[in-house]
Amino acid sequence: MNQFYRFVAVVVAAAAFVFFLNLGKPGLWDDDEPKNAECAREMLEAGNWFVPVFNGELRTDKPILLYWLMLGAYQLFGVSEFSARIWSALLSIGTTVLTCQIGKTLYRPQVGVWSGLALASSLMFCVAARAATPDATLIFFSTLAFFLFVRGVSAATRGGAGETSTTTGTQTAGQRIRPSAKTFACVYAAVGLAVLAKGPAGFVLPAAVIGLFLHFSWSSQRSASIDADLKVTRWRRTWRWGVAAMNPVRVGRSVWAIRPFLAVAVVGAVALPWYIAVAVKTNGSWVLGFLGTHNVGRFLNAMEGHGGPPFYYLVAILAGMFPWSLFLPRAIFEAFERAKIDPAKHWGDLFLLCWAGSYIVFFSLARTKLPSYVLPCYPALAVLAGRFVDGWLSQPGPVGRHALRATFALGAGAGGLFCVATPIVASFLLPGEWKIGIAGLVPLAGNLLAWRFAAQGRRVLAVKTFAGSAVAFAALLFGVVSLQVDRHQISREFVNVVRQFNSESAQIAAFDYFQPSLVFYARQPVPDLATFEAVGQFLNASPQGYVITRSDDFEALRPVLPADVHVLRRKRMFLRRRHDVLLLGRRTLSGSQTPPQTAKSNDSGPTR
Repeated sequence: MNQFYRFVAVVVAAAAFVFFLNLGKPGLWDDDEPKNAECAREMLEAGNWFVPVFNGELRTDKPILLYWLMLGAYQLFGVSEFSARIWSALLSIGTTVLTCQIGKTLYRPQVGVWSGLALASSLMFCVAARAATPDATLIFFSTLAFFLFVRGVSAATRGGAGETSTTTGTQTAGQRIRPSAKTFACVYAAVGLAVLAKGPAGFVLPAAVIGLFLHFSWSSQRSASIDADLKVTRWRRTWRWGVAAMNPVRVGRSVWAIRPFLAVAVVGAVALPWYIAVAVKTNGSWVLGFLGTHNVGRFLNAMEGHGGPPFYYLVAILAGMFPWSLFLPRAIFEAFERAKIDPAKHWGDLFLLCWAGSYIVFFSLARTKLPSYVLPCYPALAVLAGRFVDGWLSQPGPVGRHALRATFALGAGAGGLFCVATPIVASFLLPGEWKIGIAGLVPLAGNLLAWRFAAQGRRVLAVKTFAGSAVAFAALLFGVVSLQVDRHQISREFVNVVRQFNSESAQIAAFDYFQPSLVFYARQPVPDLATFEAVGQFLNASPQGYVITRSDDFEALRPVLPADVHVLRRKRMFLRRRHDVLLLGRRTLSGSQTPPQTAKSNDSGPTR
């Protein structure tokens, strides 16, 4: 095992520590996690491997691949939070390894190692790695497609499979990058799995990235070769490049270069069989709901209140890639300058910019915005950050030295802000949890140490300290702090109380407070009652019935509640200040049990 793979093993160990630490202990977080986990549970219970169903109804939000993975995990480990999340963690480790390989292929092994560490400790990527959502699956197969493409281009630039013949990352002036048909077939096989994970975006965006890269590399190369002969000014070089890039003939050639017919054939062979099967089994309802509502609808309209300004994703990435986002502004600027000056030599920079830029621009144009939408470009951003760090370590100039010290100072400031702001926010949303602000001491101390080492000229130790504090902060935040926050969630606790009162035949309904996690923990359909009268009818018809509702509805519910219905549990709404949540029901016990002390001690507030 050479040195690079020994370092990759360290990166994998760090990623596994962050992703698996207490992975199954926190409850599922509403809304997406329990919907996905419960959908797979209901499919398993029904022996159904084709049609997604949640709470007894057709679920058109996501394609099938995530549910298949969860079904397999449920069969191996049983239905649990850990089983629902394990594939996200495993695939995220795989994405980390692919990112290391991309950094190595585009630049050198050291870049790959820093890139892997950057990705494994970026906060938003850690969220995806520990969540029962399709994001980690989509990111893995998208990154796999880009890795296969980069490897194919690298082989082409070495004369192995294309029309160029120089060292890795460069090409001979006047020649075009033409990866082989075999490369494209492998790329599109991975893209097909991305389509099974998330839908059309799994194909459209990787194809756009590759097409833009080929187009800009050819246009920039031609423009640069002409400018070298003419010795034109920088402004005229930029103008010539823009004109060359917008040439419709060259745009058409770029579209043809991505081999669209091969793409349709391979992606169709991988993904279409299930799409056809689910369309037949649901008479087209699933396809219409998924494509119409959850793709076109989300692009054209801000659904579920998830809107934002055009710069939304710039802010989201600065927070989501913390602390490595501190390097990104300068890393992106330097990559752009290298690619603009010599695109043939620095095609790796151009590819990463096309990769990140395509996702950010596309989802900035969409009306519905969520931080997770741009996660598939995080590996590209991680490689850019890794390239910048490696460049500073290998050739530190005066500007770079001062920039890194300023970066560490910003990181320490962010850690201090976390220490101060988190207890204040917790006092409003998570009473009694002010101690979680202590986690900010990790980036505060780590960045201060890194700053001191950088000032002393101990560059490698400075970056290692920074990376170590990033890994420690992510592990502490998601493996420890999340457990403290989880204590304030409601669904699992309320369902456990119901099971204590009546473990066999309890029926749970919701009124003006429906959370998908109720369905997962109840292991049964949970009706979402629409009117006060419906609540009364449900409780009268079901002696073992329980209703979960908001405290501000209780007075209006009093006239319709049976006389023996009480408030069994009252708890503050999770991450909200306005209302409490009530568990209403009878104190009828199963067998000869005695009333649970937790229920008695919490029988407070309004009662009938």
